[in-house]
Amino acid sequence: MARLSEQLLREENLNYKYRDLKAQVNPHFLFNSLNTLSELVYMDAKMADNYIQQLSAIYRYILENEDRDLIPLKDELDFISQYITLQKVRDQDKFIIDMDVNETDKFKVIPVSLQILVENAIKHSTMSREQPLVVTIRQIDDYIMISNRIQRKSILAVSTQKGLSNLKERVRLIMQRELIIIDNEDQFIVKLPLIRL
Repeated sequence: MARLSEQLLREENLNYKYRDLKAQVNPHFLFNSLNTLSELVYMDAKMADNYIQQLSAIYRYILENEDRDLIPLKDELDFISQYITLQKVRDQDKFIIDMDVNETDKFKVIPVSLQILVENAIKHSTMSREQPLVVTIRQIDDYIMISNRIQRKSILAVSTQKGLSNLKERVRLIMQRELIIIDNEDQFIVKLPLIRL
């Protein structure tokens, strides 16, 4: 009886931890989005309106998938394309995505995971028209690899330091696999596990 009670308590603690991790995703993204919108409102009202429309579509996706552990890879790639469009409203040609992913209908992935990884690259990198940030998204076997050349900011924006560690823990809890992070002198690479359908 004591063993069963201990097992139930352990499972409930894991469930609580997972719910807490999921709850941290939306406020982090909202904080960054509202900062961008605040800048756009003063620059260009039409651009700000376009940004609000794109942001609305992105939040619809987040809300529709907040209770799901895994979603089809195709849905996540459609979502990241919307997010990239949103990002380019602000950064235009300072930010380039090079995406090559096949077999999108054969895998599942954690919702909003690609957005977290692309946002992480943007947040920690300098970018300009002369030296744009190029983020590459590739499928390698049962991983999605997100990489960018390291262009570190000399002064980082305010960060909660939760994005990558949160995703790492979600991958561990849901997939029983590891998020692979490689930070060398030239490249920052993250390999996000996929689950085959």
